[in-house]
Parts: sequence; structure tokens; C-alpha cells
Amino acid sequence: MRDKNNANINRRRMAIFHRFINDLELREANLLGRRYTWSTGRDPPTLERLDRWFSSLDWEALHPSASLSALSSSLSDHAPLLMSTAVDIRCKRRFTFESFWVNLDGFQEAVAEAWGAPTAGPADPLQRLDRKLRRVAKALQWWSARRVGNIRDQILVANEVIRQLDRAQDHRTLEAPEMALRRGLKCRFLGLASLDHTIARQRARIVGALDVDASAQFFRIQASKRQRRNHIASLRDGDVMAVDQAGMEDLAAGFFHRLLGRARPRVHDLDLESMGLAPVDLVALEALFSEEEV
Repeated sequence: MRDKNNANINRRRMAIFHRFINDLELREANLLGRRYTWSTGRDPPTLERLDRWFSSLDWEALHPSASLSALSSSLSDHAPLLMSTAVDIRCKRRFTFESFWVNLDGFQEAVAEAWGAPTAGPADPLQRLDRKLRRVAKALQWWSARRVGNIRDQILVANEVIRQLDRAQDHRTLEAPEMALRRGLKCRFLGLASLDHTIARQRARIVGALDVDASAQFFRIQASKRQRRNHIASLRDGDVMAVDQAGMEDLAAGFFHRLLGRARPRVHDLDLESMGLAPVDLVALEALFSEEEV
């Protein structure tokens, strides 16, 4: 139903086509910016998504930055498809919480130190909360860079050192420190590979019982595809259109600023005592949540 503007659909042919694609183990590329690729040209027209791009997992692994778009249908009733294999999707880097952090030493201390630091500035609770969250995010990024580092670079280094030791073992007996280094690197390689798989699986955001056996490369392909699908190339507000990051931020901020407006100062106060309402101590509402409450 999403690929046609009416309900005239041959579900039997759809099922045959889906089985054919599944048998070939092909995956469809997400089309950016368009919903339909074919039109009858009548009034009213029938619109349908007839043109598609399919590829294998190996091809997606070779072209992780590929992007599919539709061109003008000036010479046909079909919109030609353009597959760009090297699209640089520049997006503003944002904080991403990694689930494996909680299992590492020093995580709780890093969060507690950043959260408990004094907060200067306005007394508004929401602004204080925002500053605390930003400070914790920055502290976790710095802690992760020191404690974890770049997982894939560490895997490459460990793999190369093990390879060099394997080559040396072909011609001579490894010394005791070299043997200990080789054993330690193999254990570390397995741990890093498992950690890389966990990170890739989290970023792919796939939930399912069979996903545990998939490779890290598969999850990275899923994450890359999701990033391309969620990428916002432009924003329009009335007659104004923005295509760069700064312009889209200003356009979105201006739109919601006009929508929400500004807070106006109060000109009247409520005297609760004159209304016969006894004051209530609400200090407990600002207390920290206990583990039992959570």
C-alpha cells in the first residue's frame, strides 16, 4: 500500500516477487526524497514505485556510503534512478551512549563526578538538568577515549602483531616474552572482537533472537543504511529552504520559536493564605529518586 496511491494491488505477484528476492538474498536500497517512480500521466494519475535497486551484502560492504536518488522523468513516465556509491553524509556529531560502558571499571565514578559537580548559572531546574546532562555526556566521551579508545584500530594493531609473531615462529622458536605477548594479544583480540560486535549490534538497532549470530560487518551495514535513511538533506519553511547544517538549525529554531513563543512575565500573583489554603512543604519533591522507587 505504501508503494501505490490506490488499493488496486496484485498480492499474488507481490508474494512471488518477494520470494524471488529472498531466494537471491538481495536487499533493497532505500530511495531518498521520492515515494513513487512511475506515473500514468492521466488525471487523476496512478502513482507507483516500480523502479528499484537491489544489491547483495557483499556489494553493500564495499559501498557503505552509497545513496539512491531519483532523477527527473522528463523523457519517460519512469523516474530514472541514480546510485551514488561515494556520498559523504556529513552530520553533526552527537553523544551516543554505549551499553557496554556500564560493565567497565570507572564508569560509575565518572558519572558521579560529572553529575555531582556544582552547577553555576540560572536557578531554573530544567536548565540545571540540561547542563548536568551535557556535562555527563562530555565526561563520558573523555572517559571512553581514555578507557576504551578506538576498538577497530586496536583490533588491527593486535592482528598485525600476532601475524608478525606467527611469521617469526616459522623460522625460529619464540622467546618466553614473545610467547606471553602472543597469548595475551590473542585473548585481547577475542575480547575486542566481541566488543566490536556488541557496539555494531547496538548501533544497528536490530532486535531479534537470531541476530546474535550475525557478524559485526552485517550490523555495520545496517547502521550505515539506517543513517542514510534518516539523513535530512534539506528543510523547507514556507518559501525558505536550507540545505546546509547551520541553515537547517537556524530554520528549525526559528520555526519552533514562532510556534512556542516567549514566556511573558506574570503581572498577578495568587495569595493562597487569603484563600484559606494551608501551605504545604514540597521539599520532598526535589529529593533524589531511591532505588526502590525506580
